[in-house]
Amino acid sequence: MEEMNGIKTVTDGLEAATHRDTAAQNCSSGGTRSTHDGAAIRAPAAPRGGRQTGFSLIEVLVTLLVMTVSLLGMAMLQGQSARFVSDAAVRSQASALIYDIIDRIRMNPSNANAYTSGDPGGDCDTVVVSVANDLNCWYQAVVDTLPQGGGSIMETSTEYRITVSWQDRAIRRGDGTPVTRQLQVAVEL
Repeated sequence: MEEMNGIKTVTDGLEAATHRDTAAQNCSSGGTRSTHDGAAIRAPAAPRGGRQTGFSLIEVLVTLLVMTVSLLGMAMLQGQSARFVSDAAVRSQASALIYDIIDRIRMNPSNANAYTSGDPGGDCDTVVVSVANDLNCWYQAVVDTLPQGGGSIMETSTEYRITVSWQDRAIRRGDGTPVTRQLQVAVEL
């Protein structure tokens, strides 16, 4: 057995096994151990005060709570986004319907006053060109396109006011009734 820098190295196999066990005990308690060539290796010291390293249960639970809240927030944002997209689509359709009747009135300026007569209540015929048929087709398109849709055309001294309304299915009042939305355009001819 040789001694080098205060560390004993063993050349015999039986003594090497005994020395290995002693080195392992020294290593687990923060001591040193030797390699086959006699070099010393210092093992990392155990934490003081018996404290544990790594994640604690509280840290894991806090992480899960934060992730859960963030995932719920993302799901709510996704739902709001879908609702806003639906609302934007209905508003776009309402705008297109308003500009459709404005174009029909502009194409028939001599009979523009007749477009304010109200809902004629007839069927839409795409072949017939008349004020009554324009109104029939427009009202039918408003009812078919918008949820619970309705429309009106009013004439003032200087302009025409075209209004379409619909029920917003996504938003409800406190009593459960749907909110009615409205889009109005005033145009001078």
